Amino acid sequence: RAIDGVMESNQKARNNPKTLHTFDGYKRALVNSLAGNLQRFGFGRVSRTETLQEIIDEMDTGDHNERVKERRK
Repeated sequence: RAIDGVMESNQKARNNPKTLHTFDGYKRALVNSLAGNLQRFGFGRVSRTETLQEIIDEMDTGDHNERVKERRK
């Protein structure tokens, strides 16, 4: 949250590649640690979950039936 707060309130931080690299390093380490711990406990990666609104929009355009067919393959 601290990084997000700095990014929202400080325009210079958003435009500074060194700061962005530093923040990325902090977040990347946390994400990797969390992902490793989750995998250790049996939680694996899952595909992106569609929202109900996305499914409804696909049904309106006819794209939904094609995507269901692709998933079954």
